[in-house]
Amino acid sequence: MLNLLPRFYQFKTNLKKVIFLMVLVCGCASIKANPDSLFIKKIDSIALQLYSVQPDSIKLAANAIILEHITAFLKTPQSIAFPFDSLKFVKVVTPSNSSFKLITWVFPLSDKNQYHYSGLIQHLKDNMPNRLTELRQSYDEPNPFLTYRYDQWPPAVYYQLIESKTKSGTLFTLFGWVGGTQGEAVRVIETLSFNENHEALFGVPAFKLNKETILNRVYFNYSDEVPFHLAYEQHYVPGKKRKKAWMIVHNRLVNSDSNMGNAFRFSLPSYSEFDGFIFSDNCWQQVKDIDVRIKIKSAKKKKQPKTGLFPND
Repeated sequence: MLNLLPRFYQFKTNLKKVIFLMVLVCGCASIKANPDSLFIKKIDSIALQLYSVQPDSIKLAANAIILEHITAFLKTPQSIAFPFDSLKFVKVVTPSNSSFKLITWVFPLSDKNQYHYSGLIQHLKDNMPNRLTELRQSYDEPNPFLTYRYDQWPPAVYYQLIESKTKSGTLFTLFGWVGGTQGEAVRVIETLSFNENHEALFGVPAFKLNKETILNRVYFNYSDEVPFHLAYEQHYVPGKKRKKAWMIVHNRLVNSDSNMGNAFRFSLPSYSEFDGFIFSDNCWQQVKDIDVRIKIKSAKKKKQPKTGLFPND
């Protein structure tokens, strides 16, 4: 009899999973009948499972259902005016001409250093859904010198978009959140462009550090105990008095100092030294020692996340 107990408990656990998934499927079925009125309530309630103590198998199954129904909804005209920012677990950015919506979200897995990302790009034409691209997460370490297609996506959750005119069109620059190891926070400055087939490309050589080094994306890894400033603002150009420009501004990261009383495992944002990037000659040129004491203007944006993007953070 004792030998049967492990099988019984395994059967009970699997049965719970099956029942749970059946409830999710039945709950989502009603969305298709009336997607506009029921979409928020159903999807948001299911998304809570992504941030619970459920096993990874349940979270991934719930996310697959969420992805399926968001995908179906994005193909409908109702999705054009839908306020996606009312969904607590997703982040949405869109350009000024509303030619596309970039929707991303993330949830933690049982391993505290692992995360699962999802992303969709809704392409619009004549103010109607035209095409849909699902971003497929790459599990390899992203290379700051490489460009990736949508099916090799270096994952992040994007919360701000900047538009810059180039000779070949418009370059979209994204601010993103990336899950780090325990005690670590990560931000990324990424670029998004589209090739002649309208396929999404992440990371073009756009961040010029000096004559020899041009990065496709820029990562900032720092201690999650200290806030990090990353913003698109108007400041005076370093070394050029009275000349103003819009620029990406961020704290300079410095090594932790044991004399401060805390031996931090990761770099710390300095609040006396700020660097950044100014868009010039079709790329982001690095500038250092920005005087942030007088902020002229700041781009309109939503409040940026501190360390996490989860509903309970």
